[in-house]
Amino acid sequence: MKMKFRILILMTVFTLALAPAGAVFAQGLGPDGGRVLFGENLTIENGDTFSGDLVVFGGNVTVEEDAELKGN
Repeated sequence: MKMKFRILILMTVFTLALAPAGAVFAQGLGPDGGRVLFGENLTIENGDTFSGDLVVFGGNVTVEEDAELKGN
């Protein structure tokens, strides 16, 4: 019984290791799409407009006074 359990676990691990993983993108409804940042900082400067969805992991977003962020 232990041998069947070990074989089942081994097959499960190999299946998960070989399964294709898809990329994750932030996509808005408009043509501007979006952006995903990992461990980065983003500054939207005065007079600039960022359109689209924005996802930030491990970073900071700074929107300066006259800048505009259109999206989620």
